Amino acid sequence: MSPRVVFYDVDPDAWEGWIHKLAAAAWERNGARLMILVGDPERAEEVDQLLWSFREESFLPHEVVHDGQPLTDPEARVLISWNPTNPHQANLLALDAPAELDFASGFEVVMDVVDRRSDERLVASRERFKAWRARGVSPEHRGA
Repeated sequence: MSPRVVFYDVDPDAWEGWIHKLAAAAWERNGARLMILVGDPERAEEVDQLLWSFREESFLPHEVVHDGQPLTDPEARVLISWNPTNPHQANLLALDAPAELDFASGFEVVMDVVDRRSDERLVASRERFKAWRARGVSPEHRGA
């Protein structure tokens, strides 16, 4: 079964808020498990800090996946990783960095971004949109 793919058109200045918003929505959705895929360990730490401190009243329990180490909390509902693995069988994937379509296809919902932070990133976003279409998936497009 193909995933539901949603591309969000996010203002470059609202990037961090977008990640927090998705994580909060996943947390509130009973039974949902979210994987936030980032580009590298440094970005994982940035997103980790964001989820700790975006708003004082809105801490989101989460865990950063470290290479070769078991999860501290196997029941964690929000994970951050730079490796394309799914150690807690997440059903939602939020992309802070591009992912291989074969990996992303293993999720029920894939949330990607129309990345306007540079011309190159915008072109790459459009290519990912086209790649999903080539696989027979009709990606949705929404404002953030």
